[in-house]
Amino acid sequence: YRKIINLLYRQKKYREAIEVCNKIISRRPSDYSTFNDLAVLHKLIGEEKKALGYYEESLQYFPFSFEVNEKIRELKNLPSPTQYIPETEPAEIIKEYEAAYSTEVKKPYDSVYEQNALIIFKSMSQGNIHRYILKLNDESAIEGWQRLNLGASENMTITVNEAKTIKKNGNKINAERYGAEVVFTNLEPGDYIYVAYTEKQVNGGKSSLFISDTYTFDSYFPVYKLEYHLVVEDGVKFQTTFLNGSIDVQVKTLEGFKQHSWTAIRRRSLCHPLE
Repeated sequence: YRKIINLLYRQKKYREAIEVCNKIISRRPSDYSTFNDLAVLHKLIGEEKKALGYYEESLQYFPFSFEVNEKIRELKNLPSPTQYIPETEPAEIIKEYEAAYSTEVKKPYDSVYEQNALIIFKSMSQGNIHRYILKLNDESAIEGWQRLNLGASENMTITVNEAKTIKKNGNKINAERYGAEVVFTNLEPGDYIYVAYTEKQVNGGKSSLFISDTYTFDSYFPVYKLEYHLVVEDGVKFQTTFLNGSIDVQVKTLEGFKQHSWTAIRRRSLCHPLE
């Protein structure tokens, strides 16, 4: 049946494909992937209300798909919660860092900027956004960071959104990408590298209903600016705990979500307290 649906889809025979899907559902009423197919097909023929219903039914049987949650919001004319995470402009952060930061701690690299975000839907599917900028100070840092494998866990897919070298003169060179592997070319001491990637859940089980995360605002390497964002859909119960210090949290109410954000800036090396 799956091959028939794919063939009809490629031939743009969407209504015939819907008939095949309905036959599958009559025999396997909890087949969430077929409900996804029905949602896609009904959207293609302009029946968005039905598409929404099928996506929601799919989520009842398999709640761990981040993408299905995004599709539901799209059909409700709402943005993906990934869009709530503040965008990064590497050149501006590098300019701030060079003007404001100083350190007597000499390490192979400086962590100029690090942003981590955890997004949780009320179905308990989750996604993560990671962005960071490093300044490479010597050849050992180049050797360690020239090639990165960002492979996600088996329950997640990974998309590399951006990866580039930023030269001392401001020129940018896109890194080579091979799936989740990134290779920076022509690196020299003093260069910066910028990486941004997104993880989205595609699989899960009972243990996936219990989500925990840890983020450290401390570092053995010189670090300038760190951000952590927790974006949680309304209806999700959670708690946060801060150990060995505190940072004020900024809370925003969004379209069906709440965003909790913590930011730390160091203007000197890690032996000085956070601002």
